[in-house]
Amino acid sequence: MTKVQVLIVLILFMYIGLYVKNFKWYFYSNNVLFVQPIWGIGNRLRVIRKAYELSKLLNRRLVLIETNDAFFDYHSMKSLFKIKKIEFITIKQFEKLKQSSITTITNLDQKCETEINVHNLLQIRTQLYTQSCDIYNDDLLQARSFYVDIKSVFNDKIYRQTNIRQHFKHNPRITSCSKVVGVHVRQGSIADYKFGNFFGKWDNRDESMCPFFPQFYDESRNLSATHPSAPPIEKYIQCMREYDESVVFFVCSDRIGTLLYLYQLFPGRVVINPLTLPDDKPNSKYALQDFLMLSKCDEMIVTQIGSFSTEASFIRNIPIYQIS
Repeated sequence: MTKVQVLIVLILFMYIGLYVKNFKWYFYSNNVLFVQPIWGIGNRLRVIRKAYELSKLLNRRLVLIETNDAFFDYHSMKSLFKIKKIEFITIKQFEKLKQSSITTITNLDQKCETEINVHNLLQIRTQLYTQSCDIYNDDLLQARSFYVDIKSVFNDKIYRQTNIRQHFKHNPRITSCSKVVGVHVRQGSIADYKFGNFFGKWDNRDESMCPFFPQFYDESRNLSATHPSAPPIEKYIQCMREYDESVVFFVCSDRIGTLLYLYQLFPGRVVINPLTLPDDKPNSKYALQDFLMLSKCDEMIVTQIGSFSTEASFIRNIPIYQIS
């Protein structure tokens, strides 16, 4: 064999190797669970947490399908949370896999919320796929193994040793406070408003009314869009006032004016991440930083609307006070 022929063979092997590497999804055995989380940050993290537990119960390899859109940025999540040993593929890669004749995929699609029976799934011998904003099964409800087993920022040494007081040490009151209570005020973001959906439709005809400011009981005090499902700011304030003066609050919200209002109302007792002016494209990196800080709080004040803060509570089993 001449040198030229050897070179050609080596090049062919190199391209074959790259092909197999880039399209290794085609060669999976049938012990794979493909999950495509959808909707907002809380929804997607909850699905990932439950899907990981489900993959363990089914003894299947979990592969997450990335769908970056207006409500989520996987790059921000993976870089900020430093998630290791979980496989991600793009939606394009998954579409190619579905078109392949090499494998068969059973679609568990039940619209948004996927109800599953582990016993029934154990009988299926093909690959499994679901697109979901939540996976319903009692065995998965309180599962925390994703945050414990998978190498990420949530179980590394720095995360455990750095508490929330060190993050906000510029505030002299936080170093001596009795506890830090996380407050997540969920009243509907600009993106919710622009897309016209937030636990039911709302009137978004007047785009100048984008929800920057807090929503009150008294409609005459509202400076921007309101939604009937959103709890008014007074409910949060009432709960915050039940704590004594030694407590400091970490506050995050989908409305920037709410942060400033509570900062003014509880002088010296409110800490927040650096403010970023929002627009109709949610800033995943900023929101995930809020999620990290919530996960470091001693307690939380949350609402039934949304899963962002309740998901953060799972990381360290943080006690929550849920306003109605």
